[in-house]
Amino acid sequence: MMDSRKYAGMPKEKLEMFLTKLNGGVDFRQIFQNVRKDCYRPGGFSIDPRTGDEIIFSTSRDKRPTTYNGEKCVICKGEESEILPFLMAQKLSSGAYSFVNENKYAFLNPDGVFLLGGKGRKEDDGIPLRGGNFLVWPTTEHKEIYEIPYEDHAVSFHLMRKLEGIFLSGVFEEISGRESVQVIKNSGSSIPGSHVHGPYQVTCSNRNLRKINDDIKFMKREGISFAEFLDKDCEPLLQIADYDTMKLAVHKYSRRPLEAVIYPKDKNVEVFGDLNDKQLTDLARVTSDVSFALSFLMPAMKRSFDYSFGFHIGKGIGTMYVEVFPSSQRPGGFERLGRYICQGTPPQTAAIYRNFLNVLAKGNIITRYDLDPTDEYTINYINRQFIQPALK
Repeated sequence: MMDSRKYAGMPKEKLEMFLTKLNGGVDFRQIFQNVRKDCYRPGGFSIDPRTGDEIIFSTSRDKRPTTYNGEKCVICKGEESEILPFLMAQKLSSGAYSFVNENKYAFLNPDGVFLLGGKGRKEDDGIPLRGGNFLVWPTTEHKEIYEIPYEDHAVSFHLMRKLEGIFLSGVFEEISGRESVQVIKNSGSSIPGSHVHGPYQVTCSNRNLRKINDDIKFMKREGISFAEFLDKDCEPLLQIADYDTMKLAVHKYSRRPLEAVIYPKDKNVEVFGDLNDKQLTDLARVTSDVSFALSFLMPAMKRSFDYSFGFHIGKGIGTMYVEVFPSSQRPGGFERLGRYICQGTPPQTAAIYRNFLNVLAKGNIITRYDLDPTDEYTINYINRQFIQPALK
């Protein structure tokens, strides 16, 4: 666990400066002018004709600052050269703010990037990839999402819902064709560009991600969404926890230990705009608890605290869901060729999460600071109490 008390967060004078510049609205014409002036540009892209995967060539991404070794991050420093102006902000119960800004190290651009060589699949020829990159920061404090109250974390999802509504309303004038919103979160020392209290990354583009297209095809082929299929296919041994309007479980197709899936009980929820306030809060609860669990379980399993959230959202997928991807096992040659060898079973993963969450995730959030996940005593305790019983 990071020492969130070492750095309080963004300096007050810097925060007030950024808040003063908020004009109360989001003007995309001005935003795109800022992107053209302030953000890096990708150098092109290609599409794998075997899978439809997009490969965006963006050398500027290697310049992203990474702060995971105890030093102050760009938010705590209030670095104006790295923090582009706030587009939205909302005050939290702590007095800190959750905010949205543009991503300086963008891999999408409103002007569009073209296929290298101009050749791809027939349906892709001549269609540039256009879009924009935005960051939703859960807090200006030096804290991870599991270290802030659930209601404060939910503010991030409220901002995403608002941002998504703007994207999908048709006012995103410079992006031609279908408008698609994508959301992910990366956390961890081995993930380039990560910060200790890292943001959610939100993009809008004229192309769906390949995995979202797979969800849409599944919905059309099977007549039910993949999330609904998982729920019907989820045996009791694979269920982890119930969060009122959300469920946390493990599916039979997990490729790595500690992989999990989050999905709403309402099967008609496809995008953030379909979620009500209670569902947003429950989504904050479950994502906070999963992040907290991984901060202890991964060090106890001799892995660094690295994970990603991948949000499957989009019109036509039937039901949204979130995949949890911990860096619990590196891919090898067989995995890269399509045959995954997982060093843990789905029931074991579900049992580990259940054991941990039943004991440690239901108390006051402040009590979570009492244990240091990197301490040898804590590692032995986590192994003895939660991991080893699940492996028997």
